Amino acid sequence: MQFRKVLPPSISCSHCAKDLLYIQNVSLPLRSAEHNGKMAIVDASGQRVKLACLNWYGFHLVDHVINGLDRQPADDIIRSVVDMGFNCIRLVYSMDTLYLNPVIDPNRLTANPELQGMTSMEVHTLY
Repeated sequence: MQFRKVLPPSISCSHCAKDLLYIQNVSLPLRSAEHNGKMAIVDASGQRVKLACLNWYGFHLVDHVINGLDRQPADDIIRSVVDMGFNCIRLVYSMDTLYLNPVIDPNRLTANPELQGMTSMEVHTLY
């Protein structure tokens, strides 16, 4: 399976990190299964999927939001992730993020004004 460094035209501010898998023509959901005699991650059609992941940290920190959204639009960050050859993002969060679910400080979202007024988990579900 060749990795194509092209974003689908449907990606917009309402995208989510799961869209990265569509770049490889992967059909969701993913699952574990035996593939050629070994356990592997496969897509809905049974094709093996190799994940190349990175961590995008911040949800577990005091402001409960991923870092960088005050510096660049999320679309630009996601495009950079794809350009570097990654096809998945691991989002780290804390139990406080889940249970407190605060509205994010607008100063942490200045490059993404469409996210202002959202709670931490609302932003988390987008990415």
